[in-house]
Amino acid sequence: MRVDLHVSTETGDVSVADLLVQEGHAHSAPESFESQQSHDVLRKRKQLINSLLLSFSKTTYSAPKSRVPVHGPSSPHKVTFYNMSGATQCRSVAIERDSINSVLVNDRPQDKHERMLVAGSVSLNASGSCILLKETTLMPHIHGLPSLITMLFTPIMELRTDEERTCFSGALCGLGTNSNSQEAVLPEHDIELAFDVKFDVEDITEINALREAMNRLACDGLNGIRYLGPERISSLQDDARDRLIRLFCKTPSREDRTPVYYVKPKRWNQVDPSQQMEVVQKDNDRTKGVLFQLHPVTLLNIY
Repeated sequence: MRVDLHVSTETGDVSVADLLVQEGHAHSAPESFESQQSHDVLRKRKQLINSLLLSFSKTTYSAPKSRVPVHGPSSPHKVTFYNMSGATQCRSVAIERDSINSVLVNDRPQDKHERMLVAGSVSLNASGSCILLKETTLMPHIHGLPSLITMLFTPIMELRTDEERTCFSGALCGLGTNSNSQEAVLPEHDIELAFDVKFDVEDITEINALREAMNRLACDGLNGIRYLGPERISSLQDDARDRLIRLFCKTPSREDRTPVYYVKPKRWNQVDPSQQMEVVQKDNDRTKGVLFQLHPVTLLNIY
Protein backbone atom coordinates (compact mmCIF):
# COMPACT_ATOMS: atom_id res chain seq x y z
CA MET A 1 0.00 0.00 0.00
CA ARG A 2 1.31 3.45 -0.94
CA VAL A 3 0.48 6.29 1.50
CA ASP A 4 1.22 10.02 1.02
CA LEU A 5 0.89 11.87 4.33
CA HIS A 6 0.38 15.65 4.29
CA VAL A 7 -0.01 18.26 7.02
CA SER A 8 -1.59 21.71 6.81
CA THR A 9 0.70 24.70 7.36
CA GLU A 10 0.43 28.45 6.86
CA THR A 11 1.82 28.04 3.32
CA GLY A 12 -0.52 25.17 2.48
CA ASP A 13 -0.34 21.39 2.48
CA VAL A 14 3.18 20.01 2.91
CA SER A 15 4.29 16.43 2.41
CA VAL A 16 5.53 14.89 5.66
CA ALA A 17 8.21 13.00 3.73
CA ASP A 18 9.55 16.23 2.19
CA LEU A 19 9.44 17.94 5.57
CA LEU A 20 11.49 15.18 7.23
CA VAL A 21 14.10 15.38 4.47
CA GLN A 22 14.33 19.19 4.73
CA GLU A 23 14.85 19.04 8.50
CA GLY A 24 17.52 16.33 8.18
CA HIS A 25 15.56 13.56 9.86
CA ALA A 26 15.44 11.38 6.73
CA HIS A 27 17.13 10.85 3.38
CA SER A 28 15.38 10.66 0.05
CA ALA A 29 15.55 7.11 -1.38
CA PRO A 30 14.29 5.67 -4.68
CA GLU A 31 11.32 3.35 -4.57
CA SER A 32 12.33 -0.32 -4.31
CA PHE A 33 11.99 -2.66 -7.27
CA GLU A 34 9.44 -4.80 -5.43
CA SER A 35 7.28 -1.78 -4.61
CA GLN A 36 7.39 -0.54 -8.21
CA GLN A 37 6.46 -3.96 -9.55
CA SER A 38 3.61 -4.38 -7.05
CA HIS A 39 2.31 -0.88 -7.81
CA ASP A 40 2.33 -1.56 -11.58
CA VAL A 41 0.46 -4.85 -11.13
CA LEU A 42 -2.20 -3.24 -8.93
CA ARG A 43 -2.58 -0.31 -11.34
CA LYS A 44 -3.09 -2.65 -14.31
CA ARG A 45 -5.61 -4.70 -12.37
CA LYS A 46 -7.53 -1.58 -11.39
CA GLN A 47 -7.61 -0.45 -15.02
CA LEU A 48 -8.85 -3.87 -16.11
CA ILE A 49 -11.58 -3.95 -13.45
CA ASN A 50 -12.73 -0.44 -14.37
CA SER A 51 -12.86 -1.28 -18.07
CA LEU A 52 -14.84 -4.47 -17.36
CA LEU A 53 -17.30 -2.62 -15.13
CA LEU A 54 -17.75 0.04 -17.79
CA SER A 55 -18.27 -2.59 -20.48
CA PHE A 56 -20.82 -4.52 -18.42
CA SER A 57 -22.74 -1.35 -17.56
CA LYS A 58 -23.23 -0.60 -21.27
CA THR A 59 -24.40 -4.06 -22.31
CA THR A 60 -28.07 -4.94 -22.45
CA TYR A 61 -27.65 -8.71 -22.47
CA SER A 62 -29.56 -10.86 -20.01
CA ALA A 63 -27.82 -12.47 -17.06
CA PRO A 64 -25.39 -15.26 -18.10
CA LYS A 65 -26.72 -18.79 -17.82
CA SER A 66 -23.37 -20.61 -17.92
CA ARG A 67 -20.47 -20.92 -15.51
CA VAL A 68 -16.89 -20.00 -16.32
CA PRO A 69 -13.99 -21.20 -14.15
CA VAL A 70 -11.93 -18.37 -12.72
CA HIS A 71 -8.36 -18.84 -11.52
CA GLY A 72 -6.60 -16.63 -9.00
CA PRO A 73 -5.74 -14.46 -7.33
CA SER A 74 -2.06 -14.87 -8.19
CA SER A 75 1.04 -12.97 -7.19
CA PRO A 76 4.05 -12.07 -9.38
CA HIS A 77 6.26 -12.98 -6.43
CA LYS A 78 4.98 -16.57 -6.15
CA VAL A 79 7.61 -19.13 -7.19
CA THR A 80 6.71 -21.85 -9.68
CA PHE A 81 8.74 -25.00 -10.32
CA TYR A 82 9.39 -27.24 -13.30
CA ASN A 83 11.09 -30.57 -13.89
CA MET A 84 14.61 -30.52 -15.33
CA SER A 85 14.37 -33.72 -17.39
CA GLY A 86 12.48 -34.01 -20.67
CA ALA A 87 10.40 -37.00 -19.55
CA THR A 88 8.12 -34.86 -17.37
CA GLN A 89 8.74 -31.37 -18.76
CA CYS A 90 5.17 -30.98 -20.06
CA ARG A 91 3.65 -31.75 -16.67
CA SER A 92 2.97 -29.08 -14.08
CA VAL A 93 4.51 -29.35 -10.61
CA ALA A 94 2.53 -29.11 -7.37
CA ILE A 95 3.71 -29.34 -3.76
CA GLU A 96 1.52 -30.96 -1.12
CA ARG A 97 -0.62 -28.39 0.71
CA ASP A 98 0.65 -29.38 4.16
CA SER A 99 4.25 -28.64 3.18
CA ILE A 100 5.98 -25.47 4.34
CA ASN A 101 7.06 -25.03 0.71
CA SER A 102 3.53 -25.24 -0.72
CA VAL A 103 3.55 -21.47 -1.29
CA LEU A 104 6.97 -19.94 -1.87
CA VAL A 105 7.52 -16.22 -2.32
CA ASN A 106 10.50 -14.94 -4.30
CA ASP A 107 12.25 -12.57 -1.90
CA ARG A 108 14.76 -11.56 -4.61
CA PRO A 109 12.77 -10.79 -7.78
CA GLN A 110 15.73 -8.92 -9.24
CA ASP A 111 17.86 -12.10 -9.08
CA LYS A 112 17.29 -14.17 -12.24
CA HIS A 113 19.35 -17.21 -11.17
CA GLU A 114 17.56 -20.54 -10.88
CA ARG A 115 16.90 -22.17 -7.53
CA MET A 116 16.53 -25.85 -6.75
CA LEU A 117 13.85 -27.80 -4.88
CA VAL A 118 14.32 -31.50 -4.06
CA ALA A 119 11.63 -33.93 -2.90
CA GLY A 120 11.75 -37.18 -0.96
CA SER A 121 8.54 -38.45 -2.54
CA VAL A 122 7.41 -37.92 -6.14
CA SER A 123 4.13 -39.15 -7.64
CA LEU A 124 1.58 -38.33 -10.36
CA ASN A 125 -2.04 -37.28 -10.02
CA ALA A 126 -4.85 -39.48 -11.34
CA SER A 127 -4.79 -37.97 -14.84
CA GLY A 128 -0.98 -38.00 -15.06
CA SER A 129 -0.85 -34.29 -15.89
CA CYS A 130 0.72 -33.08 -12.66
CA ILE A 131 3.73 -34.12 -10.57
CA LEU A 132 3.03 -34.15 -6.83
CA LEU A 133 5.96 -33.49 -4.49
CA LYS A 134 6.18 -34.41 -0.82
CA GLU A 135 8.91 -34.03 1.81
CA THR A 136 10.44 -31.11 -0.09
CA THR A 137 13.56 -29.10 0.70
CA LEU A 138 14.38 -25.73 -0.86
CA MET A 139 18.11 -25.68 -1.50
CA PRO A 140 20.25 -22.65 -0.51
CA HIS A 141 20.27 -19.67 -2.85
CA ILE A 142 23.72 -20.35 -4.34
CA HIS A 143 24.24 -19.14 -7.90
CA GLY A 144 24.79 -22.11 -10.23
CA LEU A 145 23.74 -24.69 -7.63
CA PRO A 146 21.31 -26.64 -9.92
CA SER A 147 24.08 -27.05 -12.50
CA LEU A 148 26.66 -27.99 -9.87
CA ILE A 149 24.50 -30.71 -8.30
CA THR A 150 23.53 -32.10 -11.71
CA MET A 151 27.15 -32.28 -12.89
CA LEU A 152 28.25 -33.75 -9.58
CA PHE A 153 25.87 -36.73 -9.60
CA THR A 154 25.15 -37.39 -13.29
CA PRO A 155 26.51 -40.69 -14.66
CA ILE A 156 27.80 -39.14 -17.92
CA MET A 157 28.41 -35.51 -18.87
CA GLU A 158 29.39 -33.78 -22.10
CA LEU A 159 30.41 -30.14 -21.80
CA ARG A 160 29.11 -27.48 -24.20
CA THR A 161 31.16 -24.47 -25.30
CA ASP A 162 30.54 -21.27 -27.22
CA GLU A 163 31.38 -21.11 -30.93
CA GLU A 164 34.91 -19.81 -30.30
CA ARG A 165 35.49 -22.47 -27.62
CA THR A 166 36.56 -19.83 -25.11
CA CYS A 167 34.20 -20.79 -22.27
CA PHE A 168 31.80 -23.48 -21.12
CA SER A 169 28.21 -22.57 -21.98
CA GLY A 170 26.43 -25.66 -20.61
CA ALA A 171 26.45 -29.44 -20.38
CA LEU A 172 24.42 -32.47 -21.43
CA CYS A 173 23.89 -34.86 -18.52
CA GLY A 174 22.44 -38.37 -18.57
CA LEU A 175 23.36 -41.97 -19.36
CA GLY A 176 25.28 -41.19 -22.54
CA THR A 177 25.01 -43.24 -25.71
CA ASN A 178 24.91 -46.91 -26.69
CA SER A 179 28.42 -47.97 -27.73
CA ASN A 180 27.10 -49.82 -30.79
CA SER A 181 24.31 -47.60 -32.14
CA GLN A 182 25.67 -44.29 -30.73
CA GLU A 183 22.07 -43.41 -29.83
CA ALA A 184 21.15 -41.95 -26.47
CA VAL A 185 20.39 -44.63 -23.87
CA LEU A 186 17.47 -42.78 -22.23
CA PRO A 187 17.02 -39.51 -24.17
CA GLU A 188 13.81 -38.57 -22.35
CA HIS A 189 15.76 -38.44 -19.07
CA ASP A 190 18.73 -36.44 -20.39
CA ILE A 191 19.16 -32.94 -18.95
CA GLU A 192 20.48 -30.08 -21.08
CA LEU A 193 22.02 -27.40 -18.86
CA ALA A 194 22.62 -23.77 -19.83
CA PHE A 195 25.00 -22.21 -17.30
CA ASP A 196 23.95 -18.94 -15.66
CA VAL A 197 27.36 -18.55 -14.00
CA LYS A 198 30.87 -18.98 -15.36
CA PHE A 199 32.37 -22.44 -14.81
CA ASP A 200 36.02 -23.05 -15.67
CA VAL A 201 38.40 -26.01 -15.90
CA GLU A 202 39.18 -25.66 -12.19
CA ASP A 203 35.50 -26.25 -11.34
CA ILE A 204 35.32 -29.40 -13.50
CA THR A 205 38.55 -30.65 -11.92
CA GLU A 206 37.11 -30.07 -8.45
CA ILE A 207 33.91 -31.93 -9.42
CA ASN A 208 36.01 -34.89 -10.61
CA ALA A 209 38.04 -34.83 -7.39
CA LEU A 210 34.84 -34.93 -5.33
CA ARG A 211 33.43 -37.79 -7.44
CA GLU A 212 36.67 -39.69 -6.86
CA ALA A 213 36.44 -39.04 -3.12
CA MET A 214 32.89 -40.45 -3.10
CA ASN A 215 34.12 -43.47 -5.07
CA ARG A 216 36.64 -44.27 -2.36
CA LEU A 217 33.84 -44.26 0.22
CA ALA A 218 31.34 -46.28 -1.82
CA CYS A 219 33.26 -48.77 -4.00
CA ASP A 220 34.44 -52.28 -3.30
CA GLY A 221 37.78 -53.97 -3.97
CA LEU A 222 41.20 -53.77 -2.32
CA ASN A 223 40.71 -50.03 -1.86
CA GLY A 224 37.14 -50.51 -0.65
CA ILE A 225 35.80 -49.19 2.62
CA ARG A 226 35.81 -52.72 4.13
CA TYR A 227 39.61 -52.65 4.22
CA LEU A 228 39.92 -49.18 5.73
CA GLY A 229 40.21 -48.30 9.39
CA PRO A 230 37.95 -45.81 11.24
CA GLU A 231 40.57 -43.04 11.09
CA ARG A 232 41.06 -43.43 7.34
CA ILE A 233 37.28 -43.44 6.74
CA SER A 234 36.88 -40.30 8.87
CA SER A 235 39.70 -38.64 6.92
CA LEU A 236 38.04 -39.47 3.58
CA GLN A 237 34.69 -38.14 4.82
CA ASP A 238 36.31 -34.89 5.98
CA ASP A 239 38.06 -34.56 2.61
CA ALA A 240 34.78 -35.04 0.70
CA ARG A 241 33.01 -32.54 2.98
CA ASP A 242 35.72 -29.91 2.53
CA ARG A 243 35.71 -30.32 -1.25
CA LEU A 244 31.92 -29.99 -1.32
CA ILE A 245 32.00 -26.75 0.66
CA ARG A 246 34.77 -25.32 -1.55
CA LEU A 247 32.80 -26.22 -4.67
CA PHE A 248 29.53 -24.66 -3.49
CA CYS A 249 30.99 -21.64 -1.69
CA LYS A 250 33.75 -20.65 -4.08
CA THR A 251 35.69 -17.48 -3.27
CA PRO A 252 35.54 -15.16 -5.11
CA SER A 253 32.05 -15.98 -6.35
CA ARG A 254 31.57 -17.19 -9.92
CA GLU A 255 30.78 -14.52 -12.47
CA ASP A 256 27.21 -14.23 -13.72
CA ARG A 257 26.54 -14.99 -17.37
CA THR A 258 23.46 -14.95 -19.58
CA PRO A 259 22.34 -18.54 -20.30
CA VAL A 260 22.93 -19.54 -23.92
CA TYR A 261 21.15 -22.72 -25.01
CA TYR A 262 22.99 -25.16 -27.24
CA VAL A 263 21.88 -25.18 -30.90
CA LYS A 264 21.66 -29.00 -30.91
CA PRO A 265 20.06 -29.86 -27.56
CA LYS A 266 20.03 -33.45 -26.29
CA ARG A 267 22.61 -34.48 -28.93
CA TRP A 268 25.58 -36.49 -27.70
CA ASN A 269 29.08 -36.79 -29.21
CA GLN A 270 29.25 -33.15 -30.31
CA VAL A 271 32.85 -32.71 -29.17
CA ASP A 272 35.79 -33.58 -31.42
CA PRO A 273 37.86 -36.26 -29.62
CA SER A 274 41.01 -34.23 -30.35
CA GLN A 275 39.52 -31.37 -28.30
CA GLN A 276 38.66 -33.52 -25.30
CA MET A 277 40.95 -34.54 -22.46
CA GLU A 278 40.07 -37.86 -20.86
CA VAL A 279 40.68 -38.13 -17.13
CA VAL A 280 42.19 -41.45 -16.01
CA GLN A 281 40.65 -43.12 -12.96
CA LYS A 282 43.25 -43.74 -10.23
CA ASP A 283 43.78 -47.27 -8.87
CA ASN A 284 41.19 -48.58 -11.31
CA ASP A 285 42.61 -52.12 -11.09
CA ARG A 286 42.24 -52.16 -7.30
CA THR A 287 38.69 -50.80 -7.27
CA LYS A 288 35.52 -52.66 -8.22
CA GLY A 289 32.11 -51.24 -9.11
CA VAL A 290 33.15 -47.63 -9.63
CA LEU A 291 30.13 -45.47 -8.79
CA PHE A 292 31.12 -42.26 -10.63
CA GLN A 293 33.17 -42.03 -13.80
CA LEU A 294 35.38 -38.96 -14.08
CA HIS A 295 34.12 -36.38 -16.56
CA PRO A 296 36.24 -35.65 -19.66
CA VAL A 297 37.26 -31.99 -19.98
CA THR A 298 36.74 -30.12 -23.23
CA LEU A 299 39.83 -28.08 -24.07
CA LEU A 300 39.30 -24.33 -24.40
CA ASN A 301 41.05 -21.77 -26.58
CA ILE A 302 42.73 -19.52 -24.01
CA TYR A 303 44.08 -16.30 -25.50
